[in-house]
Amino acid sequence: MPRIAIVGSGFRGIFDALILSRNKNNNITIYDKSDFFGGISRSQNIFGFNVDMGVHMFDSVQQELYETVCEVMEGNMHTIDFISQSAYKNKITDGYSLPDLSSESESIREKITNELICLAGDPKLSKDNILKSDSLLDLLNNRYGQTAGGIFSEIFQKVYSISSDNCDCNALNKTSLGRLKHLDDEDMKVLKRNKYLDSILAARRKSIGIVDNYVSGYPSDGMGMGGFCDRVLNLLLKRNVEIRLGKKIKTKPEKEKIRILEQENKISKEFDHLIWAADRLNPLLDDLSININLDKYFYQTPMVFAVLITDQKHIKDFTYMQNFSKNGITYRTSAAGIYSKQVSLDKKSFLTAECPCSLLEFAKINEIEMINKIWNEVKSLKIVSKKAELYNYKLIKVSKSFQVPLVGFSKNYEDVSERLDKFNKNISVHSLKLFFRRELYQESKELTKVFV
Repeated sequence: MPRIAIVGSGFRGIFDALILSRNKNNNITIYDKSDFFGGISRSQNIFGFNVDMGVHMFDSVQQELYETVCEVMEGNMHTIDFISQSAYKNKITDGYSLPDLSSESESIREKITNELICLAGDPKLSKDNILKSDSLLDLLNNRYGQTAGGIFSEIFQKVYSISSDNCDCNALNKTSLGRLKHLDDEDMKVLKRNKYLDSILAARRKSIGIVDNYVSGYPSDGMGMGGFCDRVLNLLLKRNVEIRLGKKIKTKPEKEKIRILEQENKISKEFDHLIWAADRLNPLLDDLSININLDKYFYQTPMVFAVLITDQKHIKDFTYMQNFSKNGITYRTSAAGIYSKQVSLDKKSFLTAECPCSLLEFAKINEIEMINKIWNEVKSLKIVSKKAELYNYKLIKVSKSFQVPLVGFSKNYEDVSERLDKFNKNISVHSLKLFFRRELYQESKELTKVFV
């Protein structure tokens, strides 16, 4: 009976445990330093609603993952007709969540097109330049051309409050800058006929049709993602998984075993295998005497998270909007109360708005001034109607939110991965480079397949 430890109870750890616990021969223990199960997926009760701290739906995931979630939720799931929006230069694009540069001047759009055609003229050279990029700024310029790359760099600075030339190329995987749209859909489809450009350009889904077999959904029991976490916890306990919350641990390899020591109570336990599913690698690296500080290669953007209470009837029928306008205060605004099926008896529901800012802005926040700006912007973006009244609100200051890799991350991460290889018989580690849930789920399947 393999004894397996999982460190971290967030998304990665949850699906590691769900997959492994299907095999009754596996003896599983989950450790988490937090007192609660679920990581950032854990909802908070605010004004009687279960509010997720961000957009944590199952967005464009594999059918297999969706069915697993449905099993956990005992059928209390509903698919979402994904209605995304974006804003750039205060122009709204329905059905598209990335920056739409079609509101730029004709000369700028023409310049972008010409630069793209040049890149497509020698795809091998273009791909080589992308691989040789030293920073996110270089990558954006090499991927989209100097003009679009410069605009995307400005957007990145606006959203993450850090310059793209300070960030690692891997940062692109964690942003909404992975594809470029600068013309109307029909013109974009013409450019996408080129094999090279097809991989970097975009058009709205409704103009292209079905492009994949992914599905989007959300729990329908009104308990938010926190309800999903609770159901996972109860299911794992029924499957005899041991859950150790609020535990700071030390990890020690011993011959062909792994020993985990709970620091506060000195309880230790021996395992055949450890899966590291926590967001930070530094604690494990320290325990294994790998002297590389990966934490210093991440910047975490300060953010104000707003919860806005208004009448359900005044909230636009949409999933979320990403605002890339330079003068915007909100970045991602979500009709979370609607898609989570949370409406009060008096027909009120809620929106959430993520408002990233610089360290200086974060230190000088005036709550009344900020909520007025947020509410006015939500109205100007037509997320709520002009008649909508703000009945209540809560602003939550989050000192560290988006985790952006800095220049040097990839090089040091490769070094870390090589040093971890000598422990791979007993220790598996989730990648810090992956971001989307469908990628994380696929990785869980790979890391656990030996024990399934």
